[in-house]
Amino acid sequence: LTTHLHGDHIGWNMTSRQPTFPKARYLVPKADYEYWTSAEVLDSAPTPGDSRPKIQTQVMPLLDLGVMDLIEGEHQITEEVAALPTPGHTPGHTSVSISSAGEQGFIPGDVTHTPAQAHYTNWSPTADVDPDVARSTRHRVIDRLERDGSLVSAGHYPAPGFGRFARREGRRYWQTA
Repeated sequence: LTTHLHGDHIGWNMTSRQPTFPKARYLVPKADYEYWTSAEVLDSAPTPGDSRPKIQTQVMPLLDLGVMDLIEGEHQITEEVAALPTPGHTPGHTSVSISSAGEQGFIPGDVTHTPAQAHYTNWSPTADVDPDVARSTRHRVIDRLERDGSLVSAGHYPAPGFGRFARREGRRYWQTA
């Protein structure tokens, strides 16, 4: 499952012009695929750090090879794992919810980039395609994760990147697991 199509999240989809995992199905948010492959976005001049060139080499071939499924809305992957729409960082940004043996886990993708956003949920990185939607999504998601006590795997947080959102004296913070 690809949370979104920024270059740092798709860089190893293809190896030597073949899917890195040839027996896998690649799940990609449809809204992201449509946005990043639109003529307006795809044909614009790439800038340093931009994901557009990787879209052409790391994502589009997966569809041509028939190993990619475009997903939208809530998508149940297994009985325990679901993809949930969390737009704003990108149009189709998706997070992963895990529920097993009474425990909750969550992979937010790039809903949040830094532990400081636990409290300062209005902070948006420049990479957010729609900062207003991203802020709204971040508020909603972090409120949920704090409320249900989910173990969170936050990829851009400092190692180990696993923890929970908690509150003390009216201030939310990131508590490393």
